[in-house]
Amino acid sequence: VTMKQLAKISGLFIVMSLMISCSAKLTDETAFALHYYDAEIVIGGQSVVLSPSYVGEKPTDFKIDNITRNGMIEYDPILDGPLTEKDMFYIYPDTGDLIIQNTAGKKTGTYLVSVSCSSSGKLYSFPSLITLKMLSE
Repeated sequence: VTMKQLAKISGLFIVMSLMISCSAKLTDETAFALHYYDAEIVIGGQSVVLSPSYVGEKPTDFKIDNITRNGMIEYDPILDGPLTEKDMFYIYPDTGDLIIQNTAGKKTGTYLVSVSCSSSGKLYSFPSLITLKMLSE
């Protein structure tokens, strides 16, 4: 095999590889998805606001379904009632912005926040969607 033949074979192999890799059709069939960044928060520090991003139609009617700390229930809306804008955690129903505030004196640990919202007339629930690590000062 000469260098010229080897170059032709290599070139043919590269072209075939590219054709195969480009022939796959990549599509996203996801009707709706919701995303937040996780955060580390210093207890007693400044307020933190986490804004959602999403795939699909604009979501509305955001709610916090529950919050756990280190695997134990920290907040349950049925037992604890609705959260207000003065609570440590609050989600704005129209935008989905999650505010974490008034953390002085709160417990350290890993908090998992479950969120629900509506999009295109459907209710979506996202268990343990947001991970917040609360750190001591």
